Amino acid sequence: MDGFLTKNEFTKPELFNSFDSDRDGRVSLQEGKEGMARIKKRKKEQKNKQRGGLREIIDRLL
Repeated sequence: MDGFLTKNEFTKPELFNSFDSDRDGRVSLQEGKEGMARIKKRKKEQKNKQRGGLREIIDRLL
């Protein structure tokens, strides 16, 4: 427990590079928080896009 996660300790290694912002091969707590915030923001944006498309279809029907 050194306070960092390496790629082999990562639950989803394919996402490691999107969290390792300073490219030192380790993810700190701060990088982890920032990475999670980016993922949540992306998901929210995708959800809003989907809702926007549905809203457009509903508006056309009404």
